[in-house]
Amino acid sequence: MPDYYIRTTESEEARGPFDIRKLASLAEAGQVTKATLYYDEENEEWIPVGTDADLCAELFPERKKLSLKPAMAHADGSTKIAEAKVQDDEEMDKEGTDINDLLAAAEGDSSDTKHTKKRTRDAEQAAKYVCPALGLMFVLSAFTLFIPNGELISEAYGERRLLLLLNSPFVIVALFDLLLALFMFLAVTEVFSVIRVRAALGFGFSLYVGWSMGDPLYMAVSAAAFGGIFLAAVTQRSIVMFSAFLLGLGGGGYLLFLSFSGRFANFYDTFRFEWFGG
Repeated sequence: MPDYYIRTTESEEARGPFDIRKLASLAEAGQVTKATLYYDEENEEWIPVGTDADLCAELFPERKKLSLKPAMAHADGSTKIAEAKVQDDEEMDKEGTDINDLLAAAEGDSSDTKHTKKRTRDAEQAAKYVCPALGLMFVLSAFTLFIPNGELISEAYGERRLLLLLNSPFVIVALFDLLLALFMFLAVTEVFSVIRVRAALGFGFSLYVGWSMGDPLYMAVSAAAFGGIFLAAVTQRSIVMFSAFLLGLGGGGYLLFLSFSGRFANFYDTFRFEWFGG
């Protein structure tokens, strides 16, 4: 069933999308008339509702005329017609209330839909900032791994043997982190599942490294850095996303500081391959 976008001839602001049931309710409430414009996707233009016979039949069905039967008096002198009128008035009041509720729900202004609308806006705000935030955190992670391997990088660059970089697993991970950072700056959200796996592995390995070095500070800041990345990649709430960003930025920034201070040089030097010569 297609969705419809509508607007008046005096306004350029469109409302929708509405399905045919909601559109019929708006027509019942007088919010949609035959002069109302709707967007025809096939012809890619705005056309009046009245020019579409099928749509008019759905929105403005012919109503059967009611005929009044002679009143039948009861013993107390009342009539069935009076009773029918009271029932009709009650039904009309109920129908009017239902139409107003449907109209409010369609616009997202009812009590039942306001919280959904607010949650959607919150998720949109989180999605707006999550990619650049994750990109920055992965840049910090990459340079934290590059710096302790500076000697190897200089050697590979000086001898023009870039394959030497692959002798260090941490340089490989750093290059992978830079690739993830690039994807995030380009808003390639399809790699979010990979990011979550990378954050989980980084979290576990960092705890192992901190434990092997007897360094609880490293364990704490690593947990903050990778915990922030993981939370930012899974949340749809803006407050959690911004908290995760501050956590990841603080942890990643402090790891970068420790890397500059030479805290990990001896540890990373013990992990070298000889795949491409010394």
